[in-house]
Amino acid sequence: MLIRMNLRFFLQTFLTDLLRFKGTIDAGKEQSRIGFPLKFREIGTSKLRDYLKAALYELKLCDFDVVGIHRNSVKDCLQIVLINIKEEVAFELGLRQRAETQEEDQQIEEQAAAAIPETPVDESITMQEFEKHLLQYDGISTDRRPALSALGQDIPIYIWYESYPTHSGEGYEGRVSRVSADSPYGAASLNLTNIRESDQGWYECKVVFLNRSPNSHKNGTWFHLDVHAPPRFVVTPEEVIYVNLGDAIILNCQAEGTPTPEILWYKDANPVETSATIGIFNDGTELRISNIRHEDIGDYTCIARNGEGQISHTARVIIAGGAVIMVPPTNQTKLEGEKVQFNCEAKALPGNVTVKWFREGAPVKEVAALETRVTIRRDGSLVVNPVSADDSGQYLCEVSNGIGEPQSASAYLNVEYPAKVTFTPTIQYLPFRLAGVVQCYIKANPPLQYVTWTKDKRLLEPYQTKDIVIMNNGSLLFTRVNQNHQGRYTCTPYNAQGTQGSSGQMEVLVRKPPTFTIEPEGMYQRKVGETVEMHCDAQEAEGTQKPSIQWQRRDGTMLQKNRVRVNGGNITIDSLRRSDFGFYQCVASNEVATIVTTTQLVVEGTQPHAPYNLTATATEFAVTLSWLPGYSGGPDYKQDYTIWYREAGVSEWSTIPVTPSGSTQVTINRLAPGTTYEFEVAGKNALGEGMMSKIITVRTLDVGLPAKNQATSTPSLSPPEDSAEETYTVRAFIGLCDLTVCFFEKWQLDWTSAVIIIKITNQKL
Repeated sequence: MLIRMNLRFFLQTFLTDLLRFKGTIDAGKEQSRIGFPLKFREIGTSKLRDYLKAALYELKLCDFDVVGIHRNSVKDCLQIVLINIKEEVAFELGLRQRAETQEEDQQIEEQAAAAIPETPVDESITMQEFEKHLLQYDGISTDRRPALSALGQDIPIYIWYESYPTHSGEGYEGRVSRVSADSPYGAASLNLTNIRESDQGWYECKVVFLNRSPNSHKNGTWFHLDVHAPPRFVVTPEEVIYVNLGDAIILNCQAEGTPTPEILWYKDANPVETSATIGIFNDGTELRISNIRHEDIGDYTCIARNGEGQISHTARVIIAGGAVIMVPPTNQTKLEGEKVQFNCEAKALPGNVTVKWFREGAPVKEVAALETRVTIRRDGSLVVNPVSADDSGQYLCEVSNGIGEPQSASAYLNVEYPAKVTFTPTIQYLPFRLAGVVQCYIKANPPLQYVTWTKDKRLLEPYQTKDIVIMNNGSLLFTRVNQNHQGRYTCTPYNAQGTQGSSGQMEVLVRKPPTFTIEPEGMYQRKVGETVEMHCDAQEAEGTQKPSIQWQRRDGTMLQKNRVRVNGGNITIDSLRRSDFGFYQCVASNEVATIVTTTQLVVEGTQPHAPYNLTATATEFAVTLSWLPGYSGGPDYKQDYTIWYREAGVSEWSTIPVTPSGSTQVTINRLAPGTTYEFEVAGKNALGEGMMSKIITVRTLDVGLPAKNQATSTPSLSPPEDSAEETYTVRAFIGLCDLTVCFFEKWQLDWTSAVIIIKITNQKL
């Protein structure tokens, strides 16, 4: 142990104590007062050196705690040493009386403080460093050892000093002592018991006389202690090592003992034979295997032996495998309130399998509705107790041991419960002379079977009542509302599990719906880049709320907010583009009803819109295509077409221009029989290429088979949202149109294109 002390404290204390003795030093030279540095070389007596050496040794005893003073009381120990040496030095040098007044005592302390050198004034130094600082003024060598030490150790393992307790170094307590007085060995010989392997090494015995200078080159006797010990492992490979074929591994096996142990390697009880992929290195401590093969898999044993014994350690090398689900979860149906358990058993090498569970993609522990009712057991199974109606869904088990990709399996939980009403609005409205619905908000699993209704506390029989129908979701549909439909209604849903009860009473009021006061024009025609403003407004009936007005596209496309402004019931679209072409709806809504009016926006001066209703007829070597034209871009623009086609699986497309100009039918020849092709059509006008049609896939016939229509998309007479044509062109296939539901103003045969041209009014086909 090295105790650090403050050099200023020791020097000032030492000098102050000496200066408090008034007197002179007679060294054969002129009288001089004691000062600092102590000019020991000018002091003729050798006694001062001896006492100083004795003081330093006693300071070492302070450091090693052999004077009975705790290590934390080093200051007290130093003061005792200083008092002792002060008395001896004072007697030897003839220093006489002490300072007699407080002023003299203060002067002495100031002289001592002033005498301390600047370096190293405030350093905190070790005892060894302090010894060098103090003895440099006397030329005394600091190279001396404690009574008995082991080679390489700074602290003695044993010190005997007359009149003081003995000192045992750390780790030697209770095991070292001087030999007994009647021992045939020398009186300073050491008795070491309970020998340890760490005791091996060199030992030195020194005898130090405190009243004489040490003789460094003669003082000291050296001994070497050999401790024989059986082998013990300090490094071993893991007991199980998981590898993949082709991997490289190093098995490290190191042992200590005296004599040094020999390391041997065995595989499956046979000595390891080195090869191009197997080698033993570093004095046998490393077994290296590169490019592991099946024959390298097995048990490897490391043996360490010497004259004192033998030990062994075995490591098993195993081919690693990712986790595999042995028992996957299965679909289950439970009643609300029951407990459900999904099993998920997995095996893997290594077997540190981690199991995770997810519901609809989210970890089950993070689903707020589940966290208090879900448990993942140690065997990987998932338990939900009790289940609720909202727990139905897909549950996925994912297993992994860190090798390869995680494996997963899923199962569906179907939670059944009696049909129930989830919400009861206190008031519902029906629009007078329009169709209206009284909602019954139902949740049911298994599905709803039927709903009973009451009106004014009487059972309502919708199937026997004119203008009333029960919808599939259990709500009441009134095909034409009148005042008699007003009243108080309740609904009671049923399924295979029964019912959880009726709804509360719902007050159904019949009110007039809102009406449009301003409707947009039937069509707006604008050119690209222009602005269009469409107007719409509506008013409420007496006793109802003012309707809100919104604009939307009929096809559901979102309005572009950066170019669209809605002010009240009016909508303005700036910088018109081809994509703005289509149908727009003004929607007016209040608590009674929602009414809609529709207008069409035609944007002229654009490339053609995409052709639609593309169909095909195939033979062995040709395919005939026909289509309906998209909007041409305006009345001033003529539209032509280009066919794009390719064999399925080929990246490059081939093109064929359609002739004559404007034709909507073409035949592609020189195709391979029994081959699948992809086709699409693009229109173009003077402004450039237009949008492409949807791709259809057609297979040419094998040789000898009759031709047939192979269009992959079902033909429809309904034009696309962006079509402004009033005349629709349709292939005349048998069964395409049921004449009982078609309303024609006129029809004519166009011999050039071999199609029937139909003008349709009022009803789509």
